Amino acid sequence: MSVYFPAKQATRRLAPCPTEPRTRRVVVFAGTSTILFAIVNAAKIVPYWQLRQFAQFDVNLASWIVPAAIIGSFVGRKLTKVVPDKLFFRLVEIALLGLSIKLILDYVSAAG
Repeated sequence: MSVYFPAKQATRRLAPCPTEPRTRRVVVFAGTSTILFAIVNAAKIVPYWQLRQFAQFDVNLASWIVPAAIIGSFVGRKLTKVVPDKLFFRLVEIALLGLSIKLILDYVSAAG
């Protein structure tokens, strides 16, 4: 007699399928992280506004940043289709390491 576990079946379906396209994992990772960053940044708008961080809004700087962000998103979309999975995730890890080191150094220099 066997016992049926629907939850176990569901977890099996969510596992990566060997026949799915290689870049699917990269696209899912990139899309999920983009949505997460959008939500986190949207949540920061009200506190930043209350702290008057937008009081010195620089229109000239924004006119350079916005087009660069749009171009970067299109370039990133193309790269996720071209760059192999292993290299993509290695580059993400290296970028996260570099950003972590920069944040630590910023903290140390501000505290010292």
